[in-house]
Amino acid sequence: MSLHSSLIRGAAAIALLTAGAPAPDARGAWSADYLALKQGMEAQYANLTWFASPESGRDLPALDRRTRAALEAATTEDEARAALMAFLGAFRDAHLVGRPALAPALPETKEPEEPDIKSADPANRACPALGYGGTQAPFSLPIETLAGFELETDGEEGAFRSGVMTVNGRRVGVVRIPSFSMDRYVSLCRQNWTAEGVDKGGDVNLSALERAMTAGWYRELAGILRGFADRKVDAVLVDIGGNGGGDDSGDIAARLFTDRLIKSSPLLIKKGAAAEAYRTEQVEEVERGLSLEPDAGGERILSQALTQLQNVNPSLPAGCDLSWVWREQRAWTPFGACSDLVQIGTAGGPLENLPAEAIPQPRIARRVSWSIDARDHWGAWSGPVYVLMDGRTASSAEMFAATLQNNGVARLAGVESAGAGCGAMGPDGKVSLPATGLVFNFPTCVRLRSNGEDEVAGLSPDLPLRQTQNESRRARAGRLFARIADEVAAKAAP
Repeated sequence: MSLHSSLIRGAAAIALLTAGAPAPDARGAWSADYLALKQGMEAQYANLTWFASPESGRDLPALDRRTRAALEAATTEDEARAALMAFLGAFRDAHLVGRPALAPALPETKEPEEPDIKSADPANRACPALGYGGTQAPFSLPIETLAGFELETDGEEGAFRSGVMTVNGRRVGVVRIPSFSMDRYVSLCRQNWTAEGVDKGGDVNLSALERAMTAGWYRELAGILRGFADRKVDAVLVDIGGNGGGDDSGDIAARLFTDRLIKSSPLLIKKGAAAEAYRTEQVEEVERGLSLEPDAGGERILSQALTQLQNVNPSLPAGCDLSWVWREQRAWTPFGACSDLVQIGTAGGPLENLPAEAIPQPRIARRVSWSIDARDHWGAWSGPVYVLMDGRTASSAEMFAATLQNNGVARLAGVESAGAGCGAMGPDGKVSLPATGLVFNFPTCVRLRSNGEDEVAGLSPDLPLRQTQNESRRARAGRLFARIADEVAAKAAP
C-alpha cells in the first residue's frame, strides 16, 4: 500500500470515528456530481485532450483515481467540494473556473440608481463611474532603481511606463504594458472624453469612447517605440510581468514591434455549440464586409475567407467518445480523426495575416484581419525585442508573447508564464452540480503554438531568470539587462 493510500484510509477512519459516516445516498450524489463534471468537460472543455496527452506533463488517469478515493473518504459535503476543487486545480488552467452556486433570488431586488455621467467631470466622476480603473504603473522588476535607468513616462498620466536603460555601453528602451484590457486605463478615458463622436449633445456614446480609447492606446504605444527608434536604442524590452491579459489587442499589438508581416496563432474551438456560434459570427462578419462593395482584390480575399469558414464542420464526429482521457494517455493530435477541436481562422481573425495594402478600406479589411485596426502603427519598432514575463503573465498577454516568439521576432525572458492560454470564443462551457452546489466554467478555445503545443502549457523563457537564494529583485533586474547587452553586442560584432 502506498503512503498516499494509507493517508487517505487513515483520514477516513478518523472521520468515521469522530463524525460518523455520511448517508449512502450523499456519497452516491457526490460521485454523481463528479461523473457529471467529467462528462461536462468531455463535452465542453477545449484543453481536455491536451491535458490527456503525455506532452502536457499531466496524468489524468492518476488524477481520476485520486479524486475518486478522496470522494470515497469524504464524510461531509465540504470535503466532497474540496475534492472536486482539488481535481480542478490539478489542471492549473487559469481559465478553468469553479465556484459555489449563486444564492437563491431575493424576494425583492432593486438596482441602485445609475450615476449621471452626462455632465460629470470625466477625471473625477464619469470615467470611474463607467468602471474604468487604474493600472499598476511600476515595472514588474525594480528597474527604476537601477543606475543607468532614465524614466521617461510614468504610466500615470498616460497608459505606459517607459524609459531607457544604459548598461555596458548599450541602450535598451523599456516599456511596460500592464494590461491588454482597456477598462484598466482610466487615463485613456479622461483623454478621449471629448473625442469626436463621444459627446452626443450631453449623452455619452460609449462605443465611440471605447474606439477612441483603443486608438489612443495603440497611438501612444507606437509613439514610445518610434521615440526609441529615433534615438537608435539597441533593443527594446517589453515588460508584461503581472499582465493578466484582456482582449484581442494582445495579438494586434505584436505588429507594432516588427516591420515583418507576422502570422496570428491558429485558433481551435471546441466542437459543438461553441464552434457553431463562433463560425456563424465570423461568417456574418465576412458577409457584411462583402456587402460594403470592396474592390476586386478585396472581394476575392473575402470570398476565399468565406468559403473556408463555410467549409468548417463544427460538429463532433458521431461516436467520438472522449471518456478515454480518464483511463489512458494519448499523443496530442488536435487535428486527429476523433479530434474535439476544429480550426476556425486564427487568434487575429479569419486570416492569419493580411498585408496593409491588400484591402484599402479598413472597415472592410478588419472583417478578415483584426490587426488592420492598428496598421498605421505597424513596424513602429523593427529592432531586437525582448519580452519580460512572470508567473502572472496570462491569457492575452501570453498571446502577445507567443505571437512574437512564434514569428521569431522576440526572445522571452523571466520565468514560465501562467499557462492560461485561450479563454472563450463564443459561449463558454458550463456545468452545475446539484449535490455539492458547485458551478464550473470551461474554456472553449485553444491557441496553437508554432511548435504544435496548446498555449495553455505556458510559455518558456529563452532567457531564464529564476531568482537565486542570494539574489535580490534588483540584482535580478540588473542581471537581465547585462544579459541583453551582451547578446546585442555579440550580434553587432563583425
